[in-house]
Amino acid sequence: RSQLEAMKNAGVSPERIGEVDRAILEVVIKQKKLEPEPDASSDTDPDDSIINGFALSDMLARAKKRAAEKKDSAQAAQLALAGVTQVEEVRKERLRTAYALRELRDKEKIQTEKERALAELVDIYTFLELQKSKDAYQKLIYAKTLLQNNIPLEDYEKVTAAVEREIAKSKQP
Repeated sequence: RSQLEAMKNAGVSPERIGEVDRAILEVVIKQKKLEPEPDASSDTDPDDSIINGFALSDMLARAKKRAAEKKDSAQAAQLALAGVTQVEEVRKERLRTAYALRELRDKEKIQTEKERALAELVDIYTFLELQKSKDAYQKLIYAKTLLQNNIPLEDYEKVTAAVEREIAKSKQP
């Protein structure tokens, strides 16, 4: 008993003291089984076994408490991980949606640009039909980049050639 107190004073952890206490109890129990029944005049301290029993039950209670805390901690970690996973899935879904919307907007923009280019092309040919070659030329210059980016190169070259022909005709007397 004094050795256990000395270990406690030396800073040994209660778990280690409990292990030593348990080992001592096992040895004592084995010795008790081998020894004949002691008589009443024996000088054993009845408080010794009570203290050892309390130390063992205290150690078991602490171990059970620690196991329960670890189980609770593991469950909390699992719940937190599930929450993080759900948040991550929501974030990924939002990114997918944003990307899809951006693609849709880009496609709509391209379609709108093509429609504008076709409208400008129609205006140029209308000016040419009305023999307004200067207006057709100004419209061609104004819409040059739009036309180059949104209609086939062959069509752009045709309209440019048509406008240049009409400009050349209008300069002739």
